[in-house]
Amino acid sequence: MNDHGRHPHTELGRDLARRLEERDERSSRAHAAAAEVTGLPAAERPGFVRSHPDCLATEFIELMIAIARERRGPAPEESVAYAHLAAAAAEAAHAAGTEVDEPRALAFAELGNAHRICGDLRRAGIAFQLARERVRFVADPLVRAEVDSLEASYLDYCNEFAAAERLLRRAERLEQRYGSADGVSKILIQRGSLAQRLGEPDRAIELLRSALQLVDHDQDPRLAMVAIHNLANALIDADRPDEALSLLRRHREALDRAGSAIERARLGWLEGRAARRAGLDQLAEAALEEVRDRFIELEKPYDAALVFLDLSEIYLLSRRWAAMEEAAAATLALSRACGAGPEALAAAGLYLAAVQGRQGSAETLSALAAKVRRTLDCRTLPRLRTPY
Repeated sequence: MNDHGRHPHTELGRDLARRLEERDERSSRAHAAAAEVTGLPAAERPGFVRSHPDCLATEFIELMIAIARERRGPAPEESVAYAHLAAAAAEAAHAAGTEVDEPRALAFAELGNAHRICGDLRRAGIAFQLARERVRFVADPLVRAEVDSLEASYLDYCNEFAAAERLLRRAERLEQRYGSADGVSKILIQRGSLAQRLGEPDRAIELLRSALQLVDHDQDPRLAMVAIHNLANALIDADRPDEALSLLRRHREALDRAGSAIERARLGWLEGRAARRAGLDQLAEAALEEVRDRFIELEKPYDAALVFLDLSEIYLLSRRWAAMEEAAAATLALSRACGAGPEALAAAGLYLAAVQGRQGSAETLSALAAKVRRTLDCRTLPRLRTPY
């Protein structure tokens, strides 16, 4: 005991309890400030977070970043708004002398990613430039890895594939040394998707298999679902449809539990595509028609357009011209609805005209359909950009 009759470990315990209480208090104030700011008109929110003392705390900035992440998929415009508030609060806190280097860099990276998802690549580039300037002052290697990962997604969409790959390799090294297996798996999923877009399905398969082996299916079922989805897609592209079908069927129950309605529909679409590649035309047609109806119910015009295109090629095998014409017309109409570019619309129009005129061999019509699929690229459609 010391001179006052207190054991030093008792003092340490009391100090820890006090710090935890203070952290909980700051967290409570951050949530209260968040509730207050969301009740304001959008134009007044940035000014509020810059001036309210509770918004300058790390807990508030991290809360805004967390909400922005949650809104990436279901409401990307909201993701932009919350990331913008996180960045505004972080800048104000930094100007006030508060140590916020890590959430400050993450806020701008999250803002860049949100703009990327919404298709505003100019604003995304500006935000990532600011994130890159701020991450120079960050000590935590996992924060640097996350900024690299998010910027790599932006560079991928800008077709700067070599730069994206460099960032992902660096992020992977940081995750392997300082992070978790799940962190590594997320980077491997990104690298696998990038390899697939580069037309390297075998390398994509290798990366995605490695990612799937690292994922804790019970701890993060959604991450496992993304790995399975991407791996099945890569197997189909590599003309290994039997393996894709086996993979999807082996994990069907878990996938049904983990996925949302749209994600389950997209998994069904993969199963239909794999069945078609495997020559199981009746199974493929039934699966794709079910998925088509689901995408229409979910108001997903891009996905529905591509499924109609898949079905038109199945109908071509038996020369069901009326069904082909209906599917080709739907492809064109839905392509317009989802904001496809002029090249995609021209290709869809040529395909419809050829079907209506009963023109061309099966090879010619298949080539026209392939051109529609190639030009109808989701990366050119802002509302369809992936949140990952």
